[in-house]
Amino acid sequence: MVEGYDEKMIDERVRNIFGDLGDIHVSDKSKPLHYVEPNDPLITQLKEAYHDVIGEEAGLLVKGGASYARALKKGVAFGPCFEGEESNAHQPNEQQSIESLFRALETYLVFLEKCEAIYEA
Repeated sequence: MVEGYDEKMIDERVRNIFGDLGDIHVSDKSKPLHYVEPNDPLITQLKEAYHDVIGEEAGLLVKGGASYARALKKGVAFGPCFEGEESNAHQPNEQQSIESLFRALETYLVFLEKCEAIYEA
């Protein structure tokens, strides 16, 4: 259910726009909307790690697509797309340069070190 709408309301609106779609309907098994606030410690630590490694401020994106992050209680998709590189994520022959892969790995390592320092038992 999308906040403010139930499945029947969405089905009705879709049918009003596109006509009868037969057995196609909104599933009640969909996952809830997933959003992590920009000032959440998870986000600030990711941004800090990116800045420490890349030397630039990390931009934040909110996407409407589904992500593995929705399976976590609190998580975000954090993938590298560096300036000057064309992203071909989820395309045929998806690829990344070795240099970008190593920069991403270094960023992930710095992030994990920050988490360890903050969340030590």
